[in-house]
Amino acid sequence: SIAPVVSRAMLEEYISVLSRPVFKIPAGEIAAIKEFFEGLVIEVPEKAADKIDAPADDAVFVAAARHGAAHCLITGNRKHLAKLKGERFLILSPEEFLNPKP
Repeated sequence: SIAPVVSRAMLEEYISVLSRPVFKIPAGEIAAIKEFFEGLVIEVPEKAADKIDAPADDAVFVAAARHGAAHCLITGNRKHLAKLKGERFLILSPEEFLNPKP
């Protein structure tokens, strides 16, 4: 089964991206997505992302994965996380997650 790990900072980033005019997502749909994920938010220490060697907007995802005991972090920005070593979770692209190698 899949259980998403979502921090407050991640949710804010998601809503910011989904709200971009290029996506043309109606405000009501964005509100529904936000409401759904609000129930999944975990508490991550406010400064946890500051200590991660990655761009700030990617570091919030790593901090959530660490504090949420995630098994993997699925990202389209894998190259931004290349410096990370010794994590207890896999860093996968969406394609790698959906099509695992045997």
